[in-house]
Amino acid sequence: MPVARSNYQIEVYSFNSIEFNSKVCLWDSMDLRDGDIIKAQGVLYPLPFATNPHQFDYGRFLLSQGNQAVFRAQHIEVLSKSDNWLDNLRNSIRERINRYLYPHTDIIELVNALTIGDRSKISDNLRLNFQQGGLAHLLAISGLHVGIIFLLITTFFKLIRVSKHWRYFLAGCLLLFYLLIAGANPSVWRAVIFAVVYSFAYIFQRNRDMFQILGIAGLVVLIRHPLELWNSGFLLSFASVFALIFIFPDVWKLFKNSLKNKGVKWLTASFLTITVIYVGTWPILCCSYGEIYPVAWLSNLVMIPYLSILIVSILLFLLFPQWGGGVFTLSLKFLAGGFINLTGFFADLSTAVWTFTPPPYYQIFAYYLMLVFFKLWLNYRNYFRWWLISGLLFIITVFYADFNSSPDYILIFDVGQGDACLIHTEQGSNILIDGGPGDYVASNIILPYLLREGIDHLDLIIASHPDADHIGGLPGIIRNFPHCPVLTNGVRRNTGIYNDFRKAGGATEAVVKSGYKIVGKDFQIQVLAPGESDLQISRITENQNAASLFLLVKLNSDSNIYIFPGDGRLVDLDISPEISQIWLHASHHGDRLANPVETVLSISPQDLVISCGKYNSYGHPHEQLVWLTEIFNIRGWRTDVQGALKFYLPHLNCRCYNQRYLWHEYR
Repeated sequence: MPVARSNYQIEVYSFNSIEFNSKVCLWDSMDLRDGDIIKAQGVLYPLPFATNPHQFDYGRFLLSQGNQAVFRAQHIEVLSKSDNWLDNLRNSIRERINRYLYPHTDIIELVNALTIGDRSKISDNLRLNFQQGGLAHLLAISGLHVGIIFLLITTFFKLIRVSKHWRYFLAGCLLLFYLLIAGANPSVWRAVIFAVVYSFAYIFQRNRDMFQILGIAGLVVLIRHPLELWNSGFLLSFASVFALIFIFPDVWKLFKNSLKNKGVKWLTASFLTITVIYVGTWPILCCSYGEIYPVAWLSNLVMIPYLSILIVSILLFLLFPQWGGGVFTLSLKFLAGGFINLTGFFADLSTAVWTFTPPPYYQIFAYYLMLVFFKLWLNYRNYFRWWLISGLLFIITVFYADFNSSPDYILIFDVGQGDACLIHTEQGSNILIDGGPGDYVASNIILPYLLREGIDHLDLIIASHPDADHIGGLPGIIRNFPHCPVLTNGVRRNTGIYNDFRKAGGATEAVVKSGYKIVGKDFQIQVLAPGESDLQISRITENQNAASLFLLVKLNSDSNIYIFPGDGRLVDLDISPEISQIWLHASHHGDRLANPVETVLSISPQDLVISCGKYNSYGHPHEQLVWLTEIFNIRGWRTDVQGALKFYLPHLNCRCYNQRYLWHEYR
């Protein structure tokens, strides 16, 4: 029974009867075969580029794979099947795996990933186990897998007494064939080209310089897809191999002669290999993922040899699935099931995780320069000892230098049609106002940011009112910060999202209303609404916006004032003349009635921030508010246009995180 895939890359020849000739990513649950010619009806969307700091940039990933847009199909008709031999071969391999390994879904998808590079239907739970076990790289066909296959091929030809030259020639040809089957991903390209160039260098008796071979492999990949240069997978792949070539031989010399037992020598070499790879890729891991699981050192020592056995079992299964009553099929099920269970075991052992803040570029440069000095020290320590030590001390000084001029900021997350804002101060106070429209905001936007920035506590979580677009993401935040006080307006709602919110934050909830003042070590928050009349109107009309918290925030480090009216109606304020600048978060996503023109003008903010979703059905923000910013020289900011907005205080310099304007959009 076939297993459906969740997304495909398709070549589009025409769109709305117009010649298109481009690649797009197709999101659909229908089971299609590689090479099928289809006719589809649906909606074409722009690539979903990241618009928040530290958010996974799925749009850039799709772009690096050659996609120009995303197509969500409503109806698909298969016009004809492919007559391409390569497509048919990949389809037959997939069908053989599905047929003989059904109904073991996780095993099917694991074998598909290791055989033809198809990871599209791997379950989230299995993917998370590989990640937490430090084994995520085993799911993607890379140099490790190609190296194992290269070793198996050369060993097989050696056993049947093929000469060494022919052995390397046939291995190179078979790897090129495997490159086509595995989908020609960048990591496979790099590994196969590396092995092929190495083989042919031996055949023609050329000098096998590893750096030159790695450079040729990288050049081939970049000629094929130049945008791979910004792909974290490409960078990790080449950085790990470069570290093994550049650092490992010198480090291994320090231990090689002192180790006599072969088992101890193998364990030491394996441990050093993993360590060197992490050392070489650490800055990229910090920038791309921000975390390392220490259990990876143990799990890789066990799982990499296991992977070699599993690959042998997969090859035997593909060649002889019914031989001996299906003995190879049964052995593959047993080995793949054990592989999955052992991965889960290591994931359960992973009780600790090392988190890192992405370093700036100057620190990355200093880090790799330090590795160069370290290699020089290993090779020439008797000759250049003092200047090498001086160079290392200089680099370490630069590495730990702090060039941040203003650590205070306000960050408006781009959560679509909703609100979520973080206030961070120099003394370490962190205030989160609202959490966006759903749990995905917490798991994909807010929590990754807090993790990557090293923010391990929140001083306050404020829910302006119980509408879903403001509290939908708060349950996930509260569960990660269970001791943080949660401030609400006290209004209750009988909805699933509100019940989740109450269940998560009930123990630390405190109700505030007009007249309350919250004083922290370096901030003050004055609550201007709701008053008793607002709460009464909200109860009678069931209008939750009327009872929204209206907040004035003042930081001790500056003389500005920051206004957060939630979704309530903006009202006139008595602002002290000592206030330097006024920063206003527009009420109710830029709604006309919630932001009267005369009130906005009386407040006279220097900056007006509107948080709303792109192409939302409510008409937010109202054009009147947009015109207001243009006519009266108010700096207007919109998350639907500019993405997340980070205001550095006290001067309110703003950084925008939306890069979608760099690419074409298809509406």
